[in-house]
Amino acid sequence: MLIGWLSVSIIFWVHEHLARNWSSFAQGEQVEQLVRTGPYVHCRHPMYFDLILLLVSMNLAAPCWECILTLLAFIVMLACRIPKEDRILEELFGEQFRQWKHVTPPVLPYGVLCGGPAQAPLKEEVSADMGSPLV
Repeated sequence: MLIGWLSVSIIFWVHEHLARNWSSFAQGEQVEQLVRTGPYVHCRHPMYFDLILLLVSMNLAAPCWECILTLLAFIVMLACRIPKEDRILEELFGEQFRQWKHVTPPVLPYGVLCGGPAQAPLKEEVSADMGSPLV
């Protein structure tokens, strides 16, 4: 039950940072910026992580084959959708996205879950800290 409530709070946090960049379809037309704040520091697709949490909580609260099947179908759908969304973001943001993708996991925020750092700094952030421009 606690996982379900955690999921509800995460979805508000995700939408607060994603704002107008959100769409129910994978498309690049309305994406204005590469969001790397809030939950996007921990994983590239926190909304999908949140929905997995919700489906897991449903399976724990009312275990049945339909709930398990729904969770499995959702995971298969993510395996197809995430690469498509990542391609769109790479086309729009190029090297900036590739750097972020390199240091940020797709769905499971394993840095948070395993007690490690949320994310390694991107080249531009390291360069800015050192006071020299990125070459």
